[in-house]
Amino acid sequence: MDSTHKQGADHLGDDSYNFIGNTWTIEDLSTRLGRMDKDFLRKHVLIPNRSQIDVRNGGWCVFPPGQGGGKYKFKPTRCAEWIEQHWEKIMNGGWD
Repeated sequence: MDSTHKQGADHLGDDSYNFIGNTWTIEDLSTRLGRMDKDFLRKHVLIPNRSQIDVRNGGWCVFPPGQGGGKYKFKPTRCAEWIEQHWEKIMNGGWD
C-alpha cells in the first residue's frame, strides 16, 4: 500500500476497507453514530427519507418488510456518504 493510500486508511480507521462488499445493520449504524438510539434513527432519519434511500428507488437501505420484526440492511459506502452529507441535520434532531 502506498503512503497516500495508507494515510487515508489511517484517517478513516482500520475498518474503512470493510465497507466494500459488506452490509451494515441498524446496530452498526447506531454504533458509528455514537450509539445513537435505534428508535430515533428509524423514526427521525430512515422513515422520513424512505423515498430517497430505499434500495427499490436506487438508494442504500433495505427496509424490513411489513410493519415489524424485519431487519434493516444498509450498503455501507453509500450510507456513509449520505450520513456525511446530512450529519448536522441528524445530530440536530433529524426529520419530523
